[in-house]
Order: sequence, then structure tokens, then C-alpha cells
Amino acid sequence: MIVRESDDFFTMTKQHDHALFSGEVARYLVDDYFIDQSFKNDVLLAIQEHDRSWIRLDETPIWNDRHNTPFTFMDYPLYVKLSFYTMGLDEIEQMSHYAALLCSLHFTSFTPLQNSQDQACIDFINHERGRQRKLGSKLMIDVHAEMVVQHLRL
Repeated sequence: MIVRESDDFFTMTKQHDHALFSGEVARYLVDDYFIDQSFKNDVLLAIQEHDRSWIRLDETPIWNDRHNTPFTFMDYPLYVKLSFYTMGLDEIEQMSHYAALLCSLHFTSFTPLQNSQDQACIDFINHERGRQRKLGSKLMIDVHAEMVVQHLRL
């Protein structure tokens, strides 16, 4: 959940709604940004679905008693969040291998996950790196190629 707090209330936006909006905006990007047009639809799908993991989590927001606010995507309980990240990436992989590769790269770029000593984070990163290798191999793409990096930036 994306949460903005004012003096009188919280404005809450579902993560997937944000992603769907991002996907709509991305449809107007200049074609040159996509480098290889054969991947354009997969990149647009990745942008649109990058927060798929949050669909179920945002259906029932939970309260953070410590801060007296709703939990946000930043402070949501880690173990639950990681489980749903994996489920969302599995769902995206069913839609498009390239979109799943981009979304997996996106998730593993999160600094708190990369720097964590928590075994669940280490396991998540390792699992996703395995997914990235598998998908890169299926797609015959170097996951560090300039095109992939550009698409990840989008």
C-alpha cells in the first residue's frame, strides 16, 4: 500500500493500481527507449505488473501499532512480503518470461534485501537469481546486457 498521511486522514493507493497507471503512462514512451521493439510488449507488461505481488496484500490493509499508521510497502512485515513477492513473480512468469525476468531483477535490486543478513532475504535473493539465470537461458539473453538494463530502468 502506498500511504500518504495528512493532518486528518490517510490516503491509501493500492500498489497494483499504481503499477497499472505506470503501465498506461509507459505506453506513451518513445519507441527508441525500448531499443529492441520485439520486447516492447513484454516490457510494458513488466511495468504494468511489477506490483502484482501486492494485489492480495492490499485487499486487507493492516495496521502498524508501533507507528499508529497503516503498514506501507516499505515497512510491511518482511516474511509475508517475501512470500508474496515470490507468488507474484511466479504469476508474472506464467504471463511472460521476459516480464518476469525484469520484475525479478527489479525486486533483487532493493538495497534492504541485498544488504540484509536475514536468512529469508538471502534465500529470496538466491532463489530469484536462479530464476533470472533460468529465464535468461530460456530467452537466450544475457541478463546483464545493455538492452535488459535499459528495460529494467523503464
